[in-house]
Amino acid sequence: MEQHEQTIIRQTTAQLLLRGVSGVTFGKSYPLLGSMLIGREPSCDITIPSDEISRDHARIITRPGSVLLEDMGSSNGTFVNGQPIQKAIVKEGDEIRFDKIRFKVLSLSEADEFLTEPDYNTDKKPRQAPAPQESKSSSSAIWIFVLLIAGIAAAAAYYIY
Repeated sequence: MEQHEQTIIRQTTAQLLLRGVSGVTFGKSYPLLGSMLIGREPSCDITIPSDEISRDHARIITRPGSVLLEDMGSSNGTFVNGQPIQKAIVKEGDEIRFDKIRFKVLSLSEADEFLTEPDYNTDKKPRQAPAPQESKSSSSAIWIFVLLIAGIAAAAAYYIY
């Protein structure tokens, strides 16, 4: 078999992602791939529009087998599992916090199953939108009220004249 001396380039895909669990990023997912700048500047890879976040708050560098999180001199700090960091290796299951904005590091396989708020109460059923009948009944009640007022006005006009 012949060997070729060509470089083979394989496209890599994200293995981990950040899932927002609080604030303006709640429920949003950000796949981790390469070097990503996090901050409130629109030019950042992950933009967090919040005054508590520095313009260039932190950087995440993903390499095969590891993810490095580095604070970029932010005003309000970067935390991993509640501990302030300057640099830290993060892994699946860790919680990352930029001031009060929290993220969970998830694998792609568990991301769909993850309930985003840790204090999510599974005993409570989620509130559902009202059924179409309920919406019709409230609009029907308004029409009945309008017709009733119109009838009263017509009866009053009849008796006055």
